[in-house]
Amino acid sequence: MKNPPKHLVLCLLILALSSFAMTVSAARTSSMLGVGVRQHAQHTAFAELPYGDGDLSYGICYELHDKGGFWRLGVDFASSPTGTNGVDQVITPHLNLVFEDDFWRGGVGILYSFVNMDEGEDVTIDLYWQIVLGISIPLGGWALDVHTFYVFEGWDTIDEFEFDELEFGAILKLPF
Repeated sequence: MKNPPKHLVLCLLILALSSFAMTVSAARTSSMLGVGVRQHAQHTAFAELPYGDGDLSYGICYELHDKGGFWRLGVDFASSPTGTNGVDQVITPHLNLVFEDDFWRGGVGILYSFVNMDEGEDVTIDLYWQIVLGISIPLGGWALDVHTFYVFEGWDTIDEFEFDELEFGAILKLPF
């Protein structure tokens, strides 16, 4: 395992500092912490992503809610994805702006991935995008968000949509 602690520590530090700054600057907002899982798809138009169909990643996130929407800042971790041979793990920090209406959710996000290779030089996947659509199910004081993600390399490639390249995820969240 090459340098995963450094990347993971960097992502967690960014997450902690951002959440502290957002909480201090936004007195009228509420916050949530979440843990989740995401099922990835292999992308034909975005071949740099190392995921195969059905690969899973696990993540943590922080959400800063205000009326009508929220910012979600998080990091996902995938171990040994099958889409590209020789990948040991993928660490992906992400930032999403999500709008909410009752239980409906929709938004856009930006991602950046660190790919640790079994052998050879580690690589990074430059900024890429996702569209997020889903629902939120209240569970007492908790909430379960179920999402569909459409990942794309850039706004000029958004029209290269394939239904079998949709990704799915769920996040269990607790307000604080």
